[in-house]
Amino acid sequence: MDMRNTVNLQEEARRTEPDFVVYVPRREEPCVAPVDRHNVHVIVTPTREGVFLATWTQADDLHGPNQRVVLARSHDRGRTWTEPSVIDGPEPGTENIASWSSLVVVPHTGRVYCIYHKNIGVVDFDRGMTGVLAWRISDDEGVTWSDRFQTFIGRAAIDHPDAGHPANWVTAGWQAPIVTTRGQVICPITRWASRRYHDRKMFSAQHHEGWFLRFDNIMTEPDPSKLAVTTLPQADHGIRIPNPGEPGHSAAMEPAIQSLSDGRILCLLRTMTGSIHYCISCDSGETWSEPDVLRYVPNGPPVLHPNAPCVLAKLRDDRFLLFHHNNDGTANGGSGPADSKSRRPVWVSVGREIDHPGGQPIVFAKPKVFYDNGGESRPYAGSLALYGSFFEYGEVRYWWYPDAMRFLLGKVVPDELLSGTCLPP
Repeated sequence: MDMRNTVNLQEEARRTEPDFVVYVPRREEPCVAPVDRHNVHVIVTPTREGVFLATWTQADDLHGPNQRVVLARSHDRGRTWTEPSVIDGPEPGTENIASWSSLVVVPHTGRVYCIYHKNIGVVDFDRGMTGVLAWRISDDEGVTWSDRFQTFIGRAAIDHPDAGHPANWVTAGWQAPIVTTRGQVICPITRWASRRYHDRKMFSAQHHEGWFLRFDNIMTEPDPSKLAVTTLPQADHGIRIPNPGEPGHSAAMEPAIQSLSDGRILCLLRTMTGSIHYCISCDSGETWSEPDVLRYVPNGPPVLHPNAPCVLAKLRDDRFLLFHHNNDGTANGGSGPADSKSRRPVWVSVGREIDHPGGQPIVFAKPKVFYDNGGESRPYAGSLALYGSFFEYGEVRYWWYPDAMRFLLGKVVPDELLSGTCLPP
């Protein structure tokens, strides 16, 4: 008997002891519930009126021909959710999938933008990565959505030489875009090299760089067709970090960004080195410092992390939360940074800014375990990869996350996870 058919999905969804359940697949068998089995990259955002909107990528097989962007709504702060509705997916007779969505809310109007990646029929590296930037808007708290608008992102040296081929890239479905202290909306992205220049089957082995999209008028322009988007840096290459397993090629993936108090932007990056790297921009993403290893304190031990996303969240009191896996890829029997076994448990470190000119601007406290799922005993992948989102609403700190690429869940970040934490001087 296929072990998947005996799994109680409702029980499986509660292995991490979530406070909220956004979505659980109805059935595990693809023939019964297509585009229902995989649910990843969940971004939850409150609207101006207090409705929680959750958007994610749903598919039978990740990067497969029926992948789509969906959205669910909650009117009771995450306790119950509507069935997901489709924002975009492949048109009939095509495999033009939609993926990796994020949300931006315009505070003074309440308009919601859903921004995402759209394949338009051309495949270079992968159908879930070769595509254009697309967006739809809602002016009624996510109930209805406009037609699709789309544009090519700016080109780079690693793109296909034919300008008619879209770049290979992924929208920041692992983090909501940030609004900087200067009022700019910036979305981090990963860009992969065209197969014309570097051809590896594994996403982590293919040459990739950290880039950014700046939405220049999203907060002020009433006509969504006139949205102005700038690709940063305006250079041949983005942020690069050497890949130890691919000499001469970069492994700088899935930037996580937050603003510092002085207006600079701090960027953390997923790497193949067994630790997180960081860099800083002093000009709103136009240029970036050379990446360096992120440490708990300057010249201290590195923040270990496998080849997986990390999340840097900012609290109202100007402290930071770093969500990571606290190992170099060898946890749970993992063989190194690329081994997905090491993507659990989830740890959290509290950080604060320090005055350290020219160096790492944040120090982090000793990490604490937030949650785990005991993945080794599951009949499918046990990964707790950090494709989630964080926000504070009212007096509550919310963390939304996927478990095993199936279950979409939420937890309250408790006071005890932040209290009693000794931050370095």
